[in-house]
Amino acid sequence: MIPKIFPSTTTNFTNAHGYLSDIMTCKVTEERNGAFNLEMEYPLSGARYEEIAEGCFIVATHDDSGTEQPFRVYSLDRNMKSVKIKARHRVQMILQNMPVRPYPQGTYTVPAVMTQLNSIASGWASAYPTCTVAFSTDMTQSMKYPKAIPAYVLPFIVGEKDSIVDKLKAGEVQYTANQLSLLSSRGTDTGIKIEYGKNISEITGQTSTGECYTGCFLYYLLNNRIKHSYVYYYNIGSATVMNDMPNIQEIDITNEFDEAPANLAAFRTVADAYAAKLKAKRPWANLYNNISVSWYELSKLPEYSYLPERHIGLCDLVTVSYPAFGLSKKAKVVKTVWDPLAERYEKIELESMKKSLHNTIRNLVTSTVRRM
Repeated sequence: MIPKIFPSTTTNFTNAHGYLSDIMTCKVTEERNGAFNLEMEYPLSGARYEEIAEGCFIVATHDDSGTEQPFRVYSLDRNMKSVKIKARHRVQMILQNMPVRPYPQGTYTVPAVMTQLNSIASGWASAYPTCTVAFSTDMTQSMKYPKAIPAYVLPFIVGEKDSIVDKLKAGEVQYTANQLSLLSSRGTDTGIKIEYGKNISEITGQTSTGECYTGCFLYYLLNNRIKHSYVYYYNIGSATVMNDMPNIQEIDITNEFDEAPANLAAFRTVADAYAAKLKAKRPWANLYNNISVSWYELSKLPEYSYLPERHIGLCDLVTVSYPAFGLSKKAKVVKTVWDPLAERYEKIELESMKKSLHNTIRNLVTSTVRRM
Protein backbone atom coordinates (compact mmCIF):
# COMPACT_ATOMS: atom_id res chain seq x y z
CA MET A 1 0.00 0.00 0.00
CA ILE A 2 1.35 3.42 -0.95
CA PRO A 3 0.93 5.89 1.96
CA LYS A 4 -1.35 8.89 1.49
CA ILE A 5 -0.94 12.47 2.68
CA PHE A 6 -3.63 14.65 4.28
CA PRO A 7 -3.50 18.27 5.47
CA SER A 8 -3.26 19.07 9.18
CA THR A 9 -6.93 20.13 9.34
CA THR A 10 -8.23 16.68 8.31
CA THR A 11 -10.80 14.99 10.56
CA ASN A 12 -12.02 12.26 8.18
CA PHE A 13 -9.39 9.97 6.70
CA THR A 14 -11.73 7.78 4.65
CA ASN A 15 -11.90 10.10 1.65
CA ALA A 16 -9.42 9.50 -1.14
CA HIS A 17 -6.47 11.84 -1.17
CA GLY A 18 -3.02 12.20 -2.71
CA TYR A 19 -0.60 9.30 -2.75
CA LEU A 20 3.09 9.69 -1.93
CA SER A 21 3.92 7.57 -4.95
CA ASP A 22 7.66 8.26 -5.00
CA ILE A 23 8.31 7.08 -1.46
CA MET A 24 11.77 5.59 -0.88
CA THR A 25 11.34 3.74 2.43
CA CYS A 26 8.63 3.45 5.05
CA LYS A 27 8.41 1.61 8.38
CA VAL A 28 5.59 1.53 10.94
CA THR A 29 6.56 0.40 14.43
CA GLU A 30 4.04 -0.42 17.16
CA GLU A 31 4.85 -1.62 20.67
CA ARG A 32 2.53 -3.19 23.22
CA ASN A 33 1.35 -0.30 25.43
CA GLY A 34 4.06 1.82 23.87
CA ALA A 35 4.98 3.98 20.91
CA PHE A 36 3.13 3.80 17.59
CA ASN A 37 5.33 5.56 15.02
CA LEU A 38 5.95 5.91 11.31
CA GLU A 39 9.29 6.74 9.71
CA MET A 40 9.80 7.29 6.00
CA GLU A 41 12.12 8.86 3.48
CA TYR A 42 10.87 10.83 0.48
CA PRO A 43 12.78 12.48 -2.40
CA LEU A 44 12.67 16.26 -2.74
CA SER A 45 11.64 15.75 -6.36
CA GLY A 46 8.80 13.40 -5.44
CA ALA A 47 5.12 13.96 -6.20
CA ARG A 48 3.31 16.05 -3.56
CA TYR A 49 6.59 16.80 -1.79
CA GLU A 50 5.41 20.39 -1.32
CA GLU A 51 2.51 19.12 0.82
CA ILE A 52 4.81 17.49 3.37
CA ALA A 53 4.99 19.72 6.44
CA GLU A 54 5.02 19.48 10.23
CA GLY A 55 1.52 18.69 11.43
CA CYS A 56 0.25 17.03 8.25
CA PHE A 57 -1.01 13.44 8.31
CA ILE A 58 0.37 10.38 6.57
CA VAL A 59 -2.01 7.43 6.35
CA ALA A 60 -0.49 3.96 5.99
CA THR A 61 -1.13 0.33 6.85
CA HIS A 62 0.47 -0.85 10.10
CA ASP A 63 0.07 -4.65 10.01
CA ASP A 64 -1.01 -7.49 7.74
CA SER A 65 -4.73 -6.84 8.34
CA GLY A 66 -4.60 -4.01 5.79
CA THR A 67 -6.07 -1.51 8.28
CA GLU A 68 -4.92 2.05 7.67
CA GLN A 69 -3.90 4.41 10.45
CA PRO A 70 -3.22 8.18 10.47
CA PHE A 71 0.14 9.48 11.70
CA ARG A 72 0.84 13.15 12.37
CA VAL A 73 4.25 14.41 11.22
CA TYR A 74 6.35 15.94 14.00
CA SER A 75 9.86 15.95 12.52
CA LEU A 76 11.37 16.66 9.09
CA ASP A 77 15.08 16.17 8.47
CA ARG A 78 16.10 17.36 5.00
CA ASN A 79 19.28 16.84 3.03
CA MET A 80 20.08 17.74 -0.59
CA LYS A 81 18.18 14.78 -2.05
CA SER A 82 15.47 13.71 0.35
CA VAL A 83 13.59 14.33 3.58
CA LYS A 84 13.39 11.92 6.50
CA ILE A 85 9.99 12.06 8.11
CA LYS A 86 8.96 11.04 11.62
CA ALA A 87 5.31 10.79 12.58
CA ARG A 88 3.30 9.49 15.52
CA HIS A 89 -0.18 8.01 15.63
CA ARG A 90 -2.81 10.74 15.64
CA VAL A 91 -4.43 9.68 18.93
CA GLN A 92 -1.08 9.41 20.74
CA MET A 93 -0.15 12.90 19.56
CA ILE A 94 -3.38 14.29 21.01
CA LEU A 95 -3.22 12.43 24.31
CA GLN A 96 0.40 13.27 25.05
CA ASN A 97 -0.72 16.91 25.33
CA MET A 98 -4.24 16.54 26.82
CA PRO A 99 -4.17 17.32 30.58
CA VAL A 100 -6.10 15.31 33.16
CA ARG A 101 -7.86 17.08 36.02
CA PRO A 102 -6.84 15.77 39.48
CA TYR A 103 -9.06 13.07 40.94
CA PRO A 104 -10.10 13.17 44.60
CA GLN A 105 -8.43 10.35 46.52
CA GLY A 106 -10.56 7.23 46.36
CA THR A 107 -11.44 4.08 44.43
CA TYR A 108 -12.69 4.21 40.83
CA THR A 109 -13.73 1.65 38.25
CA VAL A 110 -12.06 1.66 34.84
CA PRO A 111 -15.37 2.47 33.03
CA ALA A 112 -15.89 5.45 35.37
CA VAL A 113 -12.42 6.75 34.56
CA MET A 114 -13.08 6.34 30.82
CA THR A 115 -16.34 8.28 31.15
CA GLN A 116 -14.41 11.10 32.81
CA LEU A 117 -11.79 11.05 30.06
CA ASN A 118 -14.52 11.25 27.40
CA SER A 119 -15.83 14.34 29.17
CA ILE A 120 -12.36 15.90 29.13
CA ALA A 121 -11.93 15.02 25.45
CA SER A 122 -15.27 16.62 24.59
CA GLY A 123 -14.14 19.93 26.04
CA TRP A 124 -10.80 19.62 24.31
CA ALA A 125 -12.46 19.01 20.93
CA SER A 126 -14.68 22.07 21.32
CA ALA A 127 -11.54 24.20 21.43
CA TYR A 128 -9.58 22.14 18.89
CA PRO A 129 -12.04 20.60 16.37
CA THR A 130 -9.34 18.54 14.65
CA CYS A 131 -8.47 16.79 17.92
CA THR A 132 -11.55 14.66 18.53
CA VAL A 133 -10.83 11.44 20.40
CA ALA A 134 -12.91 8.92 22.35
CA PHE A 135 -12.20 6.28 25.00
CA SER A 136 -13.62 2.82 25.58
CA THR A 137 -12.83 -0.25 27.69
CA ASP A 138 -13.96 -3.81 28.37
CA MET A 139 -12.25 -3.86 31.78
CA THR A 140 -14.33 -3.68 34.97
CA GLN A 141 -11.65 -3.57 37.67
CA SER A 142 -11.32 -0.83 40.27
CA MET A 143 -8.21 1.01 41.43
CA LYS A 144 -7.15 3.55 44.03
CA TYR A 145 -6.02 7.03 43.04
CA PRO A 146 -4.33 9.78 45.02
CA LYS A 147 -4.79 13.46 44.31
CA ALA A 148 -1.48 13.69 42.47
CA ILE A 149 -1.72 11.91 39.10
CA PRO A 150 0.14 12.21 35.78
CA ALA A 151 -0.46 15.52 34.05
CA TYR A 152 -1.41 14.11 30.64
CA VAL A 153 -3.81 11.43 29.45
CA LEU A 154 -1.35 9.07 27.74
CA PRO A 155 0.95 8.52 30.75
CA PHE A 156 -2.18 8.51 32.94
CA ILE A 157 -3.36 5.39 31.06
CA VAL A 158 -0.12 3.58 30.18
CA GLY A 159 2.66 5.41 32.04
CA GLU A 160 5.12 3.37 34.04
CA LYS A 161 4.05 4.62 37.49
CA ASP A 162 0.56 5.18 38.88
CA SER A 163 -1.08 4.72 35.49
CA ILE A 164 -4.18 2.56 35.06
CA VAL A 165 -2.14 -0.27 33.51
CA ASP A 166 0.50 0.01 36.23
CA LYS A 167 -1.98 -0.06 39.10
CA LEU A 168 -3.97 -2.96 37.70
CA LYS A 169 -0.95 -4.82 36.31
CA ALA A 170 -3.24 -5.52 33.36
CA GLY A 171 -4.64 -3.99 30.19
CA GLU A 172 -3.58 -3.52 26.57
CA VAL A 173 -4.17 -0.36 24.54
CA GLN A 174 -5.49 -0.45 20.98
CA TYR A 175 -5.80 2.55 18.65
CA THR A 176 -8.04 3.49 15.77
CA ALA A 177 -8.02 6.79 13.90
CA ASN A 178 -10.17 8.50 16.55
CA GLN A 179 -10.25 6.22 19.58
CA LEU A 180 -8.20 4.63 22.35
CA SER A 181 -9.52 1.33 23.71
CA LEU A 182 -8.17 -0.16 26.92
CA LEU A 183 -8.75 -3.90 26.64
CA SER A 184 -8.18 -6.79 29.00
CA SER A 185 -6.52 -8.50 26.01
CA ARG A 186 -6.33 -7.18 22.45
CA GLY A 187 -4.75 -10.23 20.83
CA THR A 188 -5.76 -13.80 20.03
CA ASP A 189 -4.09 -17.19 19.98
CA THR A 190 -3.34 -17.42 16.26
CA GLY A 191 -2.22 -21.04 16.22
CA ILE A 192 0.63 -19.95 13.95
CA LYS A 193 3.94 -21.76 14.35
CA ILE A 194 7.24 -20.08 13.59
CA GLU A 195 9.68 -22.96 13.22
CA TYR A 196 13.33 -23.55 12.48
CA GLY A 197 13.80 -24.83 8.93
CA LYS A 198 10.35 -23.69 7.77
CA ASN A 199 9.45 -20.03 8.02
CA ILE A 200 12.13 -18.31 10.14
CA SER A 201 14.34 -16.03 8.08
CA GLU A 202 16.19 -14.51 11.04
CA ILE A 203 16.14 -14.86 14.82
CA THR A 204 18.17 -13.03 17.46
CA GLY A 205 18.21 -13.33 21.23
CA GLN A 206 19.65 -11.38 24.13
CA THR A 207 19.77 -12.59 27.72
CA SER A 208 19.42 -9.92 30.40
CA THR A 209 19.59 -9.95 34.20
CA GLY A 210 18.35 -6.37 34.50
CA GLU A 211 15.11 -7.40 36.18
CA CYS A 212 16.48 -10.41 38.03
CA TYR A 213 15.46 -9.14 41.48
CA THR A 214 16.53 -10.89 44.67
CA GLY A 215 14.18 -8.83 46.82
CA CYS A 216 12.26 -5.59 47.22
CA PHE A 217 12.38 -2.53 49.46
CA LEU A 218 8.86 -1.20 50.12
CA TYR A 219 8.37 2.18 51.77
CA TYR A 220 5.82 4.83 52.80
CA LEU A 221 6.46 8.54 52.32
CA LEU A 222 5.33 11.32 54.66
CA ASN A 223 6.22 14.90 53.71
CA ASN A 224 8.51 13.48 51.01
CA ARG A 225 10.52 11.50 53.58
CA ILE A 226 10.46 7.77 54.31
CA LYS A 227 8.31 7.16 57.37
CA HIS A 228 8.06 3.35 57.23
CA SER A 229 9.92 0.75 55.19
CA TYR A 230 10.55 -2.97 55.01
CA VAL A 231 12.85 -5.23 53.00
CA TYR A 232 11.77 -8.55 51.52
CA TYR A 233 14.35 -11.10 50.42
CA TYR A 234 13.60 -14.00 48.14
CA ASN A 235 15.42 -17.30 48.46
CA ILE A 236 17.27 -17.77 45.18
CA GLY A 237 18.10 -21.24 43.88
CA SER A 238 21.73 -22.31 43.78
CA ALA A 239 21.84 -22.62 39.97
CA THR A 240 21.44 -18.93 39.13
CA VAL A 241 23.69 -16.25 37.75
CA MET A 242 22.41 -13.89 40.49
CA ASN A 243 23.42 -16.17 43.36
CA ASP A 244 26.10 -13.86 44.77
CA MET A 245 24.90 -10.43 43.59
CA PRO A 246 21.85 -8.78 45.23
CA ASN A 247 19.46 -6.64 43.23
CA ILE A 248 16.78 -5.06 45.42
CA GLN A 249 13.93 -3.18 43.75
CA GLU A 250 12.68 -0.03 45.52
CA ILE A 251 8.91 0.62 45.41
CA ASP A 252 6.94 3.52 46.87
CA ILE A 253 3.60 2.11 48.11
CA THR A 254 2.30 5.33 49.69
CA ASN A 255 -0.69 5.32 47.34
CA GLU A 256 -1.82 1.95 48.68
CA PHE A 257 -2.96 3.64 51.90
CA ASP A 258 -6.20 5.58 52.36
CA GLU A 259 -4.67 7.20 55.45
CA ALA A 260 -1.24 7.28 57.02
CA PRO A 261 -0.33 4.02 58.79
CA ALA A 262 -0.22 4.53 62.57
CA ASN A 263 2.89 2.40 63.07
CA LEU A 264 5.22 -0.08 61.42
CA ALA A 265 2.85 -2.96 62.10
CA ALA A 266 0.05 -1.17 60.21
CA PHE A 267 2.46 -0.50 57.36
CA ARG A 268 3.58 -4.14 57.37
CA THR A 269 0.02 -5.38 56.97
CA VAL A 270 -0.34 -3.56 53.64
CA ALA A 271 3.28 -4.15 52.56
CA ASP A 272 3.04 -7.92 53.11
CA ALA A 273 -0.11 -8.11 51.00
CA TYR A 274 1.43 -5.92 48.29
CA ALA A 275 4.57 -8.06 48.03
CA ALA A 276 2.54 -11.27 47.94
CA LYS A 277 0.24 -9.89 45.25
CA LEU A 278 3.11 -8.90 42.97
CA LYS A 279 4.86 -12.21 43.44
CA ALA A 280 1.66 -14.06 42.52
CA LYS A 281 1.45 -12.12 39.24
CA ARG A 282 5.13 -12.49 38.28
CA PRO A 283 8.09 -13.86 40.21
CA TRP A 284 10.45 -11.18 41.41
CA ALA A 285 13.42 -12.93 39.88
CA ASN A 286 13.33 -13.12 36.09
CA LEU A 287 16.22 -13.75 33.77
CA TYR A 288 14.93 -12.55 30.42
CA ASN A 289 15.68 -13.80 26.97
CA ASN A 290 14.46 -11.21 24.47
CA ILE A 291 13.67 -12.75 21.10
CA SER A 292 13.24 -10.95 17.78
CA VAL A 293 12.06 -12.93 14.78
CA SER A 294 11.90 -12.22 11.08
CA TRP A 295 9.61 -14.67 9.33
CA TYR A 296 7.52 -15.05 6.20
CA GLU A 297 3.95 -16.17 5.67
CA LEU A 298 4.12 -19.58 4.02
CA SER A 299 0.83 -19.14 2.15
CA LYS A 300 2.44 -16.40 0.06
CA LEU A 301 5.08 -18.76 -1.30
CA PRO A 302 4.18 -20.62 -4.54
CA GLU A 303 4.88 -24.06 -3.06
CA TYR A 304 2.57 -23.33 -0.12
CA SER A 305 -0.14 -21.40 -1.96
CA TYR A 306 -2.69 -24.05 -0.98
CA LEU A 307 -2.42 -23.03 2.69
CA PRO A 308 -4.96 -20.55 4.11
CA GLU A 309 -3.55 -17.08 4.69
CA ARG A 310 -3.19 -16.26 8.36
CA HIS A 311 -2.50 -12.98 10.13
CA ILE A 312 -0.40 -11.90 13.08
CA GLY A 313 -1.06 -8.70 14.99
CA LEU A 314 0.30 -6.96 18.06
CA CYS A 315 -0.47 -8.88 21.29
CA ASP A 316 -1.34 -12.08 19.41
CA LEU A 317 0.08 -15.41 20.58
CA VAL A 318 2.34 -17.46 18.31
CA THR A 319 4.35 -20.63 18.89
CA VAL A 320 8.10 -20.38 18.35
CA SER A 321 10.23 -23.49 17.89
CA TYR A 322 13.99 -23.00 17.59
CA PRO A 323 16.17 -25.69 19.21
CA ALA A 324 19.40 -23.68 19.19
CA PHE A 325 17.78 -21.10 21.51
CA GLY A 326 16.10 -23.75 23.62
CA LEU A 327 12.71 -22.44 22.53
CA SER A 328 9.49 -24.27 21.99
CA LYS A 329 6.60 -22.36 23.49
CA LYS A 330 3.88 -19.78 22.94
CA ALA A 331 4.79 -16.13 23.22
CA LYS A 332 3.00 -12.83 22.83
CA VAL A 333 3.91 -10.38 20.07
CA VAL A 334 4.96 -7.18 21.86
CA LYS A 335 6.41 -5.20 18.95
CA THR A 336 5.90 -5.15 15.20
CA VAL A 337 7.84 -3.40 12.44
CA TRP A 338 5.72 -3.23 9.29
CA ASP A 339 6.76 -2.24 5.77
CA PRO A 340 3.67 -0.76 4.03
CA LEU A 341 5.40 -0.78 0.64
CA ALA A 342 6.38 -4.45 0.69
CA GLU A 343 3.22 -5.27 2.67
CA ARG A 344 5.07 -7.53 5.07
CA TYR A 345 6.54 -7.53 8.55
CA GLU A 346 10.18 -6.61 8.69
CA LYS A 347 10.37 -7.93 12.24
CA ILE A 348 8.21 -9.05 15.12
CA GLU A 349 9.44 -9.03 18.71
CA LEU A 350 8.19 -11.56 21.23
CA GLU A 351 7.69 -11.12 24.94
CA SER A 352 10.58 -12.02 27.20
CA MET A 353 10.75 -15.77 27.67
CA LYS A 354 12.60 -18.23 29.87
CA LYS A 355 14.86 -20.67 28.07
CA SER A 356 13.21 -23.95 28.90
CA LEU A 357 16.39 -26.00 28.42
CA HIS A 358 18.81 -24.00 30.56
CA ASN A 359 19.37 -24.81 34.23
CA THR A 360 20.53 -21.27 34.96
CA ILE A 361 16.99 -20.12 34.39
CA ARG A 362 14.96 -23.10 35.53
CA ASN A 363 14.11 -22.94 39.26
CA LEU A 364 15.36 -19.36 39.42
CA VAL A 365 13.14 -18.46 42.34
CA THR A 366 11.70 -20.61 45.11
CA SER A 367 8.11 -20.51 46.23
CA THR A 368 8.81 -19.02 49.66
CA VAL A 369 9.46 -15.50 50.85
CA ARG A 370 11.75 -14.81 53.76
CA ARG A 371 10.85 -11.61 55.61
CA MET A 372 13.46 -9.78 57.67
